Amino acid sequence: MATNRDAPAFGEADLSNCDRELIHVPGSIQPHGALLVLDAATPRILQVSGNVDVKLGFAAEELLGKSIDVLGGDLPVQVWTRMLGGVRAAPQPLRGTIASNGEPRGFEALLHRNESDAVILELDPVDLEQAIALARDLPQRLPDAVKRLGAASTIEALADQAVRVFRELAGYDRVMFYRFDPDGHGEVVAEAKEPHLEPYLGLHYPESDIPRRARELYLRNRVRVLVDVHYEAVPLVPRLFPPSGDELDMSMCWLRSMSPMHLQFLKNMGVTATLVVSLVRDGELWGLVACHHYSPKRLSYPLRAACDVIGEVLSTRIAVLENFSRARATALVRRMGGRLIEATWTRGQWQEELFADGRALLRMVDATGVALVHEGGILGAGVLPPDEAVHALADWVAPRIADGCYATASLARDATEFAPLAEQATGVLAVEISKPDREYLLWLRGEQVREVRWAGNPHKPVLLGNDPRDLSPRRSFGVWTERVRGTSRPWVPADFAVARAMRATLRDVVLQVRSMSYLITEDRLSRLRRALQASTDGVLIADGAGRVRFTSEAFSRFFHRPHVHLADLDDLPRLFDDPGTARTMVRAVMDDGREWQGDLSLVSGDGRLVPVAIRADVIPRLDGTGALGFIVIVTNVSEARAADAARVRVRSAIEDVQRPLRQREIALDDRLDFERLLRALIEHATLTVMEVADEADSATVVPTLEDIEASTRRLADLARQMSAYASGSSVEH
Repeated sequence: MATNRDAPAFGEADLSNCDRELIHVPGSIQPHGALLVLDAATPRILQVSGNVDVKLGFAAEELLGKSIDVLGGDLPVQVWTRMLGGVRAAPQPLRGTIASNGEPRGFEALLHRNESDAVILELDPVDLEQAIALARDLPQRLPDAVKRLGAASTIEALADQAVRVFRELAGYDRVMFYRFDPDGHGEVVAEAKEPHLEPYLGLHYPESDIPRRARELYLRNRVRVLVDVHYEAVPLVPRLFPPSGDELDMSMCWLRSMSPMHLQFLKNMGVTATLVVSLVRDGELWGLVACHHYSPKRLSYPLRAACDVIGEVLSTRIAVLENFSRARATALVRRMGGRLIEATWTRGQWQEELFADGRALLRMVDATGVALVHEGGILGAGVLPPDEAVHALADWVAPRIADGCYATASLARDATEFAPLAEQATGVLAVEISKPDREYLLWLRGEQVREVRWAGNPHKPVLLGNDPRDLSPRRSFGVWTERVRGTSRPWVPADFAVARAMRATLRDVVLQVRSMSYLITEDRLSRLRRALQASTDGVLIADGAGRVRFTSEAFSRFFHRPHVHLADLDDLPRLFDDPGTARTMVRAVMDDGREWQGDLSLVSGDGRLVPVAIRADVIPRLDGTGALGFIVIVTNVSEARAADAARVRVRSAIEDVQRPLRQREIALDDRLDFERLLRALIEHATLTVMEVADEADSATVVPTLEDIEASTRRLADLARQMSAYASGSSVEH
């Protein structure tokens, strides 16, 4: 049959991008079955495969535009009944007969609706009695296979059982359990085969062997069968889907013709027939079960369905085993979290407790080193780079963290400046604990030099022919060994689960610490607020920007007003009778960062002036980056001023006591006696004043000094009277 090389059915593909190959719209099928495309509203036939004359006994022109009833037999009735009930996107099986060349002939059939609303019927001729017998036998054989797979306790054991089950069930010459790594490369981790075949166990296959479009289809269509690699593709008639004029989307067709690139790949390997079953985990292609046969091999629907069942069992078992591994690790993390929270409540910190058993931290993800970068520095266990390198690594990782986690198995490839750290840090798994506080936990793995056995040279995945559309995959599949440097062991999903669990736990711990600190701070703040409010001095507290955060009640009382509103320190000068000096004070503390002390007078609410002493201080930040805040203490000095005035009056009274000493009206002997008396009185008064000056409470100083003044003046008066009496003169008042 002719092919149209001017409009290749699979689209254009070139050496740089095999993903351009449109494998879902091949425009043809494999020749072991036939395909009909029906109108979604009626059972009218719109397209057929070019082999309907051979497979169904009808020429294409006998079918196109006709109702499917033209086929005869009981299959058309089943199809029409399904169409009336609504055809699903997932292929649904049918079995029955059509009248092929006037004789009933048995067929297996699959019916589905594609995204273009085309109803596609695929027909595969079979012996119905054998098909029914097989369909009844498989449910008896499958439970044992499911039980064997369910008993596997590790991925490795599951893979070993899987290849045996598939070989027993489907009978292919070679069955491989194929697992993808994080980079998309595959490795054969288990194999069951004919003894004479060369083993593929342990071989790696490059990511390019399965292009992106193929991976997408493996997710949608979980079981794919190739009957004979040497088949000649059968084109659709007409080539394009009539209602739309587009290529027919055959993504879910099991008869869909396969990529010429893939067919050549298999020919180069010497493989004739294949069965591929997808292993899906969390919506991603986790791996494949790939079955090879070295002669043509058909697989009836019951066996394909059984393989689909086993593939689904494998996928769920993989999920269970990986989840079990993750659950075990996260349970360990939760237990550690309990210890950290206990340490927080008893000792107020958790970082040291986290590293109390550093080996346990390392074992969680099989790391060679682990470091906690936090505001207090670095805590670590295992083999680590120098502290400055760990800080640099944390700074580099920080902006690359997504969803709280970052990982690489080749740090030097991502950032060449870290190449010297290869022995300690080639692999990095980092979690962000607190972004504002720049707290990060980093697990590290050193470089692991390893030899990878590839199935052929992975760096030459394709060969180019004379025509770009003759692109051919590599022809050599001999073991090609590559020595890999600059990488660590890759981080696996279980490692990410541990990392995320640890992040959640540590964030909870940090919240516990901060909540506890908040309660303690609130209690201390309440106590401090009460103490400040109890002070007789006025207190004003402002933050680093000068915004007023607190004024004590005493501060407001100076104005004889219940509340004085101050937004920031620049509002303070207006409260004084000398605003200029007050502004000098504000600028000194805010602009120059120095303390200020002085005396000013506040203007009270009734216009009186209240003399006050001012002390303004700057509280610097611990890291030296500016002011944490400002404190202004205002002391009412009215009573101190009154005490000073009282002292002046007392000194005046003492001067009055001294005056009789300067008088000469009395006789010398009497004067000497009086001098001794007066000097004693003066000394008494002076000592009394000195003792009162040491008193702290100005409220009691003034009355005391007033008493001393009155007493001193009375003593002076008594001294004059005694002097006058002694001299016989009258006393003047």
